[in-house]
Amino acid sequence: MRILPAFFAVATLAVAGSALAQEASVSFSFSTGDAEQEPDDSGEESATGYSPDHPLSVGLRSGAWFQQHFEPGVGGHLRFRPWSWLMVEGSTDHYFAIDGSRRDHLVGVDAVFPFIGDERFSFGPSLGGSVDIRVSDAAGPSDDSVYQVLVGGRTGVFGELFLFDRLSAYASAQAGLFVGEHASVSLTENEIAIDGDVFIEPVGIAAVGASYAF
Repeated sequence: MRILPAFFAVATLAVAGSALAQEASVSFSFSTGDAEQEPDDSGEESATGYSPDHPLSVGLRSGAWFQQHFEPGVGGHLRFRPWSWLMVEGSTDHYFAIDGSRRDHLVGVDAVFPFIGDERFSFGPSLGGSVDIRVSDAAGPSDDSVYQVLVGGRTGVFGELFLFDRLSAYASAQAGLFVGEHASVSLTENEIAIDGDVFIEPVGIAAVGASYAF
């Protein structure tokens, strides 16, 4: 929290210094009788917010998976935002049950529509899907871990705030459904039989992170 006061202090000094420099420049031009002044476009160069000149961004985040197991996790993303109202994101997230009994490794794609707000702060719905590779510890110490592949869709909300040029903080919350299969293998003298039951799991996903555009 100590970073915020320091940031505001530096920002205040920068604004004050810019104003003094501009005032000195105007006074000097007036005293020398120079009627022509170069346009000051520094505001555009140092503008804080989304810019179509930097449509790609990368970032990291921390999050949580809410289900029968609560699983904190970490992840990263690559985004393409050609317009202010449309963002396409590819991401990977890794969630770990607190008791260590299960891990969920997700790879997903989302479309975000941040049409509420302006260039600095935007908010809107999101829609996407992902593949989950789940690793569960076996019941017995001598048994192998169980691997499952789940496929699901998710929808939610997304908000992003640019802190300063090209660096932003964001938060998201989504709800989704994942479809998977409980498989079992039985061996006999003449054949190998694989049986499975399809299941559907609801899930909640939340994340906060930072992103840098380039």
